[in-house]
Amino acid sequence: MARRLPNLKQLRAFEAAARHGSFKDAAVELNVTQAAVSHQVKALEQDLSVLLFHRRTRRIDPTEEALVYAKALNEALDIIERATSDLGTGRMEGTLKISCAPYYGNRMLLPRLARFHAAHRGTKIMPEMDSTVIDFGKSNLNAGLRYGAGNWAGLAEIKLHSDFLIPVAAPSMLDGRNPPLEPHDIASMTLGFVGGQDAKWGLMPEGAESYAKLFSATCTRP
Repeated sequence: MARRLPNLKQLRAFEAAARHGSFKDAAVELNVTQAAVSHQVKALEQDLSVLLFHRRTRRIDPTEEALVYAKALNEALDIIERATSDLGTGRMEGTLKISCAPYYGNRMLLPRLARFHAAHRGTKIMPEMDSTVIDFGKSNLNAGLRYGAGNWAGLAEIKLHSDFLIPVAAPSMLDGRNPPLEPHDIASMTLGFVGGQDAKWGLMPEGAESYAKLFSATCTRP
């Protein structure tokens, strides 16, 4: 049985006009003239044999029937838009459990979740704030976000971005040296750093001499 559907251009014009409460604003959204929107809405009213708007001098007021129709039409157009967007894009669906260091998760991951979920409605991200080493064979996690050099045995990694290290010290540690120091000056100082997964994974260079080499390779002057 053939569907009884109005003209799509007429429906879009009516939906936009009802949502904005204005033929003019609807015309701007649809990139057509105000007269074109008015003509499409008038044609829709004739096809449906229903009055959709009360035309006032400076505004249009939707009828009760129009409000109900516009709500249903808005939902239908949203479905069409999502289906079109998902077409051929390999839409992701399901739950993705990600372990993330607390600081990085709070500053980088969580602020972006709302936008991600809006763009990928079938996918749910469940972050777990933790900095410990992950054993994917024993956990229910799917991925982890970690600082490091990569090349971890048995794991596939994707570099998200680069970071940088800045050596800091109390003024008393400078021992008469005048900053800025040269990288080799670090080798004679006591190195302190916070232990954790980096130390366990062997990602942190051993000793100040290694840090001196690291800073020598990457150090730039302002």
